[in-house]
Amino acid sequence: MVSFLTSLRSVGPKFVNRAAILRGALAGLGLIVPLVAVQVIVTLVSEDDVSGGLVAVLFLGILLAFGVAGSRAGRRVPSDARRHGALAALAALIVWIPFRLALAAGGDDGNPLAGIGAAAAFALVLGGLGGLWGARRARQ
Repeated sequence: MVSFLTSLRSVGPKFVNRAAILRGALAGLGLIVPLVAVQVIVTLVSEDDVSGGLVAVLFLGILLAFGVAGSRAGRRVPSDARRHGALAALAALIVWIPFRLALAAGGDDGNPLAGIGAAAAFALVLGGLGGLWGARRARQ
């Protein structure tokens, strides 16, 4: 874990493949956006309270999206897959946050900022693991 954190410290323009991070973040957003759209549609259309099961499915889907973002970035940079995967997943999260805040402003969703720290931790870990998995697939 310490080597992972020290590898994140040296992030800079000449150490990071921005195209890989962008592609990874877009792949993650490609899953996050439809999931959030389904949540909005179901919430608007349904009169029943289906939020419990829906929240669990959306949570798992977003976790999967972080792994996919990391995998896509890690596949493009197998030599530094963990860092690129983590950064791609974090980039997807950062793009998703304003939309999350906008959705929360429309309803009684409590404090929408409460889970962002945990989501960032999940994004870093799952993105890094996805990056390693993508690098492994690239080497095969």
